Amino acid sequence: MPSSLIHLMIADLFAKSHSGTERCVGSLPDFLLGSIAPDAVNIGVGMAPQEVRYRAHLRSRDIGEWLENIHTYRLGHEEEFADRPDLLKGVLMHLFTDIAWDNTVQPFLFDRMLASGIPRNELSRRKWAELSKLEDILLTLPYTPPILAELKKAVPRAVTSVTAEQLTDWQSEVLRRYEHVPAAPVPGILDANVIFTALNDADELMKNELAQ
Repeated sequence: MPSSLIHLMIADLFAKSHSGTERCVGSLPDFLLGSIAPDAVNIGVGMAPQEVRYRAHLRSRDIGEWLENIHTYRLGHEEEFADRPDLLKGVLMHLFTDIAWDNTVQPFLFDRMLASGIPRNELSRRKWAELSKLEDILLTLPYTPPILAELKKAVPRAVTSVTAEQLTDWQSEVLRRYEHVPAAPVPGILDANVIFTALNDADELMKNELAQ
């Protein structure tokens, strides 16, 4: 799965690319907050148990069921989020980005890691080091600080199985995590192109969902 910074970058690009369209984002802070919200269940524990993460992400191992879960959740909670629709839309963006990442970016990363001689049983552990290298590069880009500034404006509330308190703590943790810009990022296997790869696929999933 992508990191919080990658989720934020993809969400911001989505919002900018759909300005003035039927998929436009009215509140960027809400949309960005939603785009990191499901991972808030990891706050304080590093990585929550699978059943906790799956519940927050409406997840099923079957992609068709996962998409149906997302659709059902959206229809069942649109009225609840009528005052803040972009928060709900941001959550959808997070989930669609996870699906896109699993389908395209992660297989590419694993293939490259295997080709470089990394043993298969090390892939899951070593992928985090590659994500960290990509994050370091993204943190040096001039449009990253404005994204974080917009995220800071958002007011957390409960969404999926995430409590308002968890999301408040997670928002603070994400902002703290990315407050320092690395002096000399070391390039890894992934570069900024994977952001656009995941964005394109997530955008298509969002379009299909909102058309239903």
